[in-house]
Amino acid sequence: ENVTSETPMGTFLGRGVIGFDESRQRYVSSWIDTDGSGIGMSEGFWDEEAKVFEFTGEFPDMMTGELRTSRMELQIDGENEFHLKEWIYEDDGTRWQRFAAEYTRRTGR
Repeated sequence: ENVTSETPMGTFLGRGVIGFDESRQRYVSSWIDTDGSGIGMSEGFWDEEAKVFEFTGEFPDMMTGELRTSRMELQIDGENEFHLKEWIYEDDGTRWQRFAAEYTRRTGR
């Protein structure tokens, strides 16, 4: 997936890749964007009944450089729509929602 958006800080560019790792028998995902210099990596599974990918992974905190744990849900709603939510876990086990987005594929390209 390629994401481009205009923000008060300028143009945001992001790129994500999801694939199935045959040797580990699970899905893997990577993400990189213009908000930081690290690559987030996660792995998870596909829930066929709910039509949701569930990923857990680590990414470098752009303020401290330390690795943080995250959980993501990617819900597929047909060929042209999906919804993404991400939560960040603190050292004490609490979590907070860092991100939520709704994506719709462009038509007419």
